[in-house]
Amino acid sequence: MSRKAFTVSVVAATIAWSIGLSALITPLTARAVDAGTLVKGSLPAVYYVGADMKRYVFPNEKTYKTWYMDFSTVQTITDAELAAIPIGGNATYKPGVYMVKITTDPKVYAVASGGTLRWVTSESVANALYGANWNTMIHDVPDAFFVNYTIGADINSAGDFSPAGESSAATSISVDKGLGQAVSGSLSVAAAADMPAGGTLPAGASGVNMLKVKVMNGGASAVTVDSLTVRRVGAGVPGDFAWVYVYHGNDRLTTGRTINTSSNEASFAGLNMQVGPGATEYLWIAVDLAGAVGANNQHALQLVDLRSGATMASGLPVAGPNFSMSSAVAGTLQVDRAGAVPLSNVKAGSMGQKIGEFQLTAGAAEDLHVHRIALFNGGAVNREHMTNLVLKQAGLSLATAAGFDGRDRATFVLASPLLLEKGAMKTFEVYADIAAGARAGATETILVYVDSSTDVLAIGQTFGYGAMVDIGAIAGTYDGVGCALGAGNCSSTRIEGGQVNITFNGPAAKDVGVNGRDVELYNFTIGSASNLEVRNLRMRINATNAVGGAAPSGLIDTSGAGVANFTDIKVIDTATGATIAGPASLAVGGSDATQNITYTETWNLTAGQSRTFKVTADIANQALLAGDTASVDLLPFQANDLRNLDNSTYVVLTDIVPNTGINGNLHSMRAPSLMVGLASTPVAQTYIQGTQGVEVVGLTLQAGDASDIRVSSLALQGLLDSDDTVACANAPDAAFNLGQEALLCNSIAALVSTASLWDNGTQVGATKSPSTSTGAGTGGVLTFDNLNFTVPAGQTITLTMKVNLAGGQTLANMPDDIAFQVTAAGSVSATDPDGNTVAATAAGWPVLGPTMRVAGAGSLTVALAPSD
Repeated sequence: MSRKAFTVSVVAATIAWSIGLSALITPLTARAVDAGTLVKGSLPAVYYVGADMKRYVFPNEKTYKTWYMDFSTVQTITDAELAAIPIGGNATYKPGVYMVKITTDPKVYAVASGGTLRWVTSESVANALYGANWNTMIHDVPDAFFVNYTIGADINSAGDFSPAGESSAATSISVDKGLGQAVSGSLSVAAAADMPAGGTLPAGASGVNMLKVKVMNGGASAVTVDSLTVRRVGAGVPGDFAWVYVYHGNDRLTTGRTINTSSNEASFAGLNMQVGPGATEYLWIAVDLAGAVGANNQHALQLVDLRSGATMASGLPVAGPNFSMSSAVAGTLQVDRAGAVPLSNVKAGSMGQKIGEFQLTAGAAEDLHVHRIALFNGGAVNREHMTNLVLKQAGLSLATAAGFDGRDRATFVLASPLLLEKGAMKTFEVYADIAAGARAGATETILVYVDSSTDVLAIGQTFGYGAMVDIGAIAGTYDGVGCALGAGNCSSTRIEGGQVNITFNGPAAKDVGVNGRDVELYNFTIGSASNLEVRNLRMRINATNAVGGAAPSGLIDTSGAGVANFTDIKVIDTATGATIAGPASLAVGGSDATQNITYTETWNLTAGQSRTFKVTADIANQALLAGDTASVDLLPFQANDLRNLDNSTYVVLTDIVPNTGINGNLHSMRAPSLMVGLASTPVAQTYIQGTQGVEVVGLTLQAGDASDIRVSSLALQGLLDSDDTVACANAPDAAFNLGQEALLCNSIAALVSTASLWDNGTQVGATKSPSTSTGAGTGGVLTFDNLNFTVPAGQTITLTMKVNLAGGQTLANMPDDIAFQVTAAGSVSATDPDGNTVAATAAGWPVLGPTMRVAGAGSLTVALAPSD
């Protein structure tokens, strides 16, 4: 049949069923056509007008009857009016009503939303979905109309598909086809590629991701998503759900909603989510389940509406997977207030101030992995004045947040989930930088708590879903109820008064290198509520002779004419790197233990600004300083040191918080060091000549705590044990020689063609060949130069040398034993960060690697296997 004849026959079939039913259509008065109406012109054909204001053709009466009982609502319009409505396509079977097949394909399909056909893979599944008479629920679809459908995922079990749910979700052809009215920016939605998989949910599970969609803006201008609606489908009841939420990434956009018991829907307004031009954003729907659910109840969520203003996105509905309810109960997590009530006051202009403390306690049912914690700020302090938040547990930083967002929540997402074992309790602390411009006073409160149970996500390790979180509904004490300064279920503090606030930042006690340059000894922050001029800054430097050394120790080396061991002492702005005061020098005739320094350079702080500074010094290249200690202190400001530029008066000393002086930590001086050792691998092995990539020696390089060490060159000496006879035919006798044992025998250069150094899987430096031998005890040196790698202070790296063994050796001269060593300190070239030479050390020189035997050939033993 020709294509033209085939097309004519299809059109004729469509017209035929319409003409046969035309007598049943009572003409109605023509009027303006609305979306969702059925229309016809002077001919019998009936069309559906979609929300996109296009008309959709019913291919046959069977398709029509899945949507409508009769033809009583069909409107008659003029042919001109009908022609003005463009054709949009064909209508498809209503989802969930019947199964379909075509004559040329034996498969039976269920119809899902959007004309998606899903193969029902077995009779047992069909029986479970459509009952014992399932075979009467199959309609044949002409091949010509099969192209109106798309093929979706197979249905392998009854839990994969809900006929009733699909049918109830398809409230109209517009909804089924996703014919939302076009919005500015061409907003559309679709299922996300990482849509969650269905599963079995325990009662009480929280933060369960049941549906994830991508929201796409195909236009040239930004679009704001304002509202959405989700619908529950499946053989369950809304009472299984406690709360439903909308999330954008890790940010909760809404408070919890319940599912309406009659419509099975939950609607959300005020989302205010921006989708940029050509951009895609992702939304997901989280649910908290009730503490008691109906076992084996079935639930799925569908996105049935998403709007920008009054107009709807295309691509709706979007269906999520099916979930089954279990009689099991999820593990629990209790959140409680911890710490002092209230916490210690914080200071404006100070960094790292504690604003929250709470405890998490796991119940007895499941071990938990804590993934996310969101905290709410309910105090009077403006959220913009609290930045750089850090969540800590036992002093370890777990996660950070830039600040509190527009909903006054700070969300901490842990890079590595924290294990909380059954019955275990852990305490967490929250720190923030407080802006210098933050107002001080008893009413300037910071009140921190968990606003909603879904804001803490802890995945149970038994069921794999979020634990039931108790912030206050049962026994928890961190839900904000009754929250005020010093009271209620929250952490509370306030901003302490002070026109100028000073914070000590460290550094923590550490080893510093002798002969170091610009070594940081002190770090502090000054914040000011007013425009401030600093006229004098007073510091003190201290040194102690911890090991009872001679005159070169301490602040001053008095062993000769007298020179300072600490020089170039300056104050540096850490943000800009600029020196704002100094460098200062010590008095050679002054105290060897402590000296005061007054910096008289003038510098400013603007109102509301905080500036952080470090005090650095150069330390002399004096070996006897090793083991001594040094520290720097900030001394109290005096009457005329700080001037308020807003009122041209000096700052009253009581307005400086604190102004009692702040002592720094004690740092130990050490000589930069590098220790060479033998790694535990490789161990002695036998290899056949010609083998490539043989690991022959592993070396450890450990830098001392004082400074990083840069290694630029490393030499290894090859040793050989072959035979010292003229014939070179005897076996190795455990007497090694450098490079070669006898002139006419094998040498390291003959056995090893090339060698390379490796740090894990990364080659360090270039590939090298050993130097040639000119006789016994010569050659065999591998010098790896231009290395340029750094061993961080206090850390160890392991280098492995791999060699390619040469082939073609005379078998009579084999086997030979080889080994490699770092002979002495001079075999390693190393410097500290300032370019000073660092002599390598070892537990004992040489550092000798394992013995590797190089055989001329392997052996193969063949034996007759025993008979069965």
